Amino acid sequence: MNNLIKQNVIICSWWQFCSVNWLGNFGLHAGIFLFGMTNDLIENRVAGHENCVWTPGGARGDGFGAAFMKVCPKFTPFGEIRGNVNHDCQRFGLYLDNQFPRNLVRDENGFVLD
Repeated sequence: MNNLIKQNVIICSWWQFCSVNWLGNFGLHAGIFLFGMTNDLIENRVAGHENCVWTPGGARGDGFGAAFMKVCPKFTPFGEIRGNVNHDCQRFGLYLDNQFPRNLVRDENGFVLD
């Protein structure tokens, strides 16, 4: 939460090389992949991946690991997203998935308080 992901260049020469079977999550691959939505994505460049920027909060809607049942990624507000360039990916450039951002009351770790 509240991270700055800025001015990165993330290139893959062919999307199938960079789309590996990560923990059995077939198809959940992107140059920038976020479950934590309240992060700033500023002036990044992504090319050649299966997906460029993807935020599938609903895929882990109740959190995961130590954050299970303490966060709500599907309803978490986005940070600032601007100046990014996404191209030549197999599927999409920017996919905000099924997000429904709300003004959640959270502690300093991002855990929902109410």
